[in-house]
Amino acid sequence: MKNKVQTITFENQYLSSRENAAHKRVVVLSYLEEGSDIIFDLTNVKSISASYADELFAILYLSVRSDFKERITFLVDKSATSNDNIRSISDAIKMRESQENDRLVYS
Repeated sequence: MKNKVQTITFENQYLSSRENAAHKRVVVLSYLEEGSDIIFDLTNVKSISASYADELFAILYLSVRSDFKERITFLVDKSATSNDNIRSISDAIKMRESQENDRLVYS
């Protein structure tokens, strides 16, 4: 059986509030828990701040790990803005992973 798909849109073109990102993350996690796959529609987003990218996408990534690539898709256009937005998301995820790895103790 194929999963349902929820498309996540954004009310603002400029995403910068950590509080709004945290709220959006709760909504996305609830969809994932219900079995839905997620499409983030970034086509109308002009910019994503580092704090927003961290709070929504990086923390979401750490919460769902392997499911992230399997169940989450990004809808973008071919503009430089979309490239910048994907880079902001990628950088935030890399930063969170790095911080998490720094806390690991190997024996």
